[in-house]
Amino acid sequence: MNALGMKGFPEVGSIERNILNIIGGKYGKTAYQVALNWILRQQGLVTIPKAASKEHIIDNLNALGWELEKEDMEQIERYFPL
Repeated sequence: MNALGMKGFPEVGSIERNILNIIGGKYGKTAYQVALNWILRQQGLVTIPKAASKEHIIDNLNALGWELEKEDMEQIERYFPL
């Protein structure tokens, strides 16, 4: 299972988390929003994002309405193979 699966979200300072942070910076998004955007574009993958507060719901919604560029999708897929 990849780092977005059973192992949980990548730890701060890990290569995987840094990749998501760098990509997120390009779009003005968080690493979580990048990951959620990517997951929602994958066929056969389902995610249930945490929504314990109004802020979580707003953060989750900010993962929608924009698209990752092809190069960013490919980079994520290299670090988080399905």
